[in-house]
Amino acid sequence: MPYYFKNYFLLYFQGFINYKKTYLFLIFSFFFLAFIISPPLEESSASYLRKADSKYFPMPKGFEKRVQFWIDVYSKYSTDQVIIHDLNTFVIYDVIDFSSDIQKDLTTRQKRNKLREFRSKYANILRKIHVKTTTHKALTSEEKRIADLGGKDYLKRSRAI
Repeated sequence: MPYYFKNYFLLYFQGFINYKKTYLFLIFSFFFLAFIISPPLEESSASYLRKADSKYFPMPKGFEKRVQFWIDVYSKYSTDQVIIHDLNTFVIYDVIDFSSDIQKDLTTRQKRNKLREFRSKYANILRKIHVKTTTHKALTSEEKRIADLGGKDYLKRSRAI
């Protein structure tokens, strides 16, 4: 191989390596800037999902509250949490967290009994609200909080928990 051809080959190969380095640098810079500029995913994920879903899956009127309920269920709560909610109005009354060490040691029957206690507690509160509103008596702060969450048909709500 002649000397000038060898030098030309080395210059060409070095240029290729420099081109490759430049190309990789540009790609890395683009992704780095995209990462820096993009908003945090936790803050904008729900609104981003709603916009994307409305583009591909138009939501019928009247379903907004139901869809938002299920977005909240799957994005805010873990599998160790149980939501006490109204089946008709999609109102969340309370969240029971079984993630603590004491709660994790409970058997399935004990957890079911605890859930039953919470459900009966909120059903009883809704019945008391119904009685107090029909007799025009004052509500406690907890009763006011629960009364403000949903509709006025408290007996129907007490059966839907």
